[in-house]
Amino acid sequence: MRRSSKRIWAVSLAAGGLVAGVATVIGATPGSAPPAVADELTPFDDCEQLRSWYVDTALPHVTAWGWDTDGPIMYDVMPMPDATRAAEAPAAEAPAVETDAVANGPTGTNLQEIDVDEPDLAKTDGELVALIRGGNLVVYDASGDQPSETGRVQLADHLRVTELLLVGDHAVLLGSATTPTMFVDPPIGVPEDEPASRGYGAQPPEARTTITTVDLTDPSAPSVQRTETMHGELVTAREHDGMVRVVTTWLPDFDFVQPLTGLTPKQALAKNRALVRGATAADWLPSSRIDGAATEELLFCADVRHPERPAGVGTISVVTMDPAEPETRTATGVAAEGNLTYSSSDRLYVATADDGWSDWAWGVGDRVDDPTTDIHAFDVTGDETTYVASGEVSGRVEDRWAFSEDAGLLRVASTTGQSWQPDETRVTILEERAGALEPIGSVGGMGKGEHVEAVRWFGDIAVVVTFRQIDPLYTLDLSDPTDPTVMGELKIPGFSAYLHPLGDDLLLGVGQDGTRFGILNGSQVSTFDLGDLAAPSRLDQLGLGRGRTSAVESDSRAFSYLPDERLAFVPTTSWRTGDSLEVVRIGTDGTLSLATSIELPGWSGDARALPLDDGRVAVVAAGDLVQIVDPSAW
Repeated sequence: MRRSSKRIWAVSLAAGGLVAGVATVIGATPGSAPPAVADELTPFDDCEQLRSWYVDTALPHVTAWGWDTDGPIMYDVMPMPDATRAAEAPAAEAPAVETDAVANGPTGTNLQEIDVDEPDLAKTDGELVALIRGGNLVVYDASGDQPSETGRVQLADHLRVTELLLVGDHAVLLGSATTPTMFVDPPIGVPEDEPASRGYGAQPPEARTTITTVDLTDPSAPSVQRTETMHGELVTAREHDGMVRVVTTWLPDFDFVQPLTGLTPKQALAKNRALVRGATAADWLPSSRIDGAATEELLFCADVRHPERPAGVGTISVVTMDPAEPETRTATGVAAEGNLTYSSSDRLYVATADDGWSDWAWGVGDRVDDPTTDIHAFDVTGDETTYVASGEVSGRVEDRWAFSEDAGLLRVASTTGQSWQPDETRVTILEERAGALEPIGSVGGMGKGEHVEAVRWFGDIAVVVTFRQIDPLYTLDLSDPTDPTVMGELKIPGFSAYLHPLGDDLLLGVGQDGTRFGILNGSQVSTFDLGDLAAPSRLDQLGLGRGRTSAVESDSRAFSYLPDERLAFVPTTSWRTGDSLEVVRIGTDGTLSLATSIELPGWSGDARALPLDDGRVAVVAAGDLVQIVDPSAW
């Protein structure tokens, strides 16, 4: 199946589950989280309205080959406000830098928001370590001198479990099912007696997401409570206050024909459009199967809401569950697509990214010259999640770290221009007003012709790193949301792809060393002094090996930090010298030194350093608990 190049980014999932309606904001003041008071993201009146919505939205994106990849779906563009301003000289005063040291979360993962847990390859409750090995769950006792396996759960091969959450005495395993015969119903929109209507080749099996709940009350005998397999690609999951929310995105895989064996492009297009027109309401909504039982609806027509204007052809589904009672799970949906999440404690943002690049090979001429990112905001402060506003920012958003919600305001770092030819980076601040996310301030002029490599937010402070040949690190003052200001800039060779607060105005960067010509030399860590935002400085730099790379550059969960010991754990890899976990000591003055290097039995990308309750650290790699180390010995 070929997907539309309109990509939806699910950008903030925390304490709610996409349930009730959209709101108009009355009497909102800057910095406040406004109440949801009027529905605008509305449910469909009936199944026929839902069917008509999906058909009308989808038809422009059906081609002779299936779903279109010839260009993004275009919508109206909201103009930027007059508050937009270029980067300029530092302001006279700057807010205090709030860079308290950040430790790993309660289950051992380095989190973006400390109170919202994220799924990972391995988890700990401080004494036990649970990890994924070959698609199965293995539990270790890490309380003794040597780790010992206490129990495991063998899962069906087709489930392909990749990550887990640990919630009390339960584990929630997440994966993708790949067996094409798992759902034996005939292809959507095609009668059983019409197989000859197909064109060349079989379509790939539709995406499936699996949620398996395991009871760990007795770690020596973990038991599977329930496995649910549902239509859709796994986006991610989050846990907050004991509730797990799993986000999937679903686009029906109609039995489209192709003009390669006897059909002309015109005939294939007509057949494909007929399939879409003939689809029922149920064909557009994802189904699920529980413990191998009969297929049933995951969403009903009344469970799905839609925005005022289309935001993609597919459906975002949010399954909300208590792992102790998985059978009571609920599901709700939005008529949109999604493939990335960012979490805050009070807001859920669903954003639509238009970059015009991902499918360039299928239609360069139709790419978007000025991509934008549409954003939809949901309130998750109560038991239900209510829509409150929508808006947009100019440019593309690199990843979830480029979003931050603080005191009722959304801050977004985006890069304008094409992904292969960026223009500049800007930070936009949006406020909820009368049902809209309105930009109230924006500052640009950063990273001309460069990509964003890293962003970190500290209350009223932001740090943005861009890179092409030299790494400009920018410091921003966001204390006046209507007039954000670039305070300082530091240009050094190489770049930092991940930034971590160390406390006392110190910041650690993990990335690549480089020359002034942009040639990369290998992994490095650097410390930065943010005490004077107008003049940020690099205090020290430590190379981790020429030609080496680190998974931390693309996956922040691979990083760990022990604030009390001032130790950072950075996995690195090299095809020449093998993989290792580098343990870096950071002095109170920002000096860096290598405390030790731990050899890893395999690829460092799946390595994790999980802090235990007794102060030791469990080192996980290659689907195994490699060893338990004591930082006090270094």
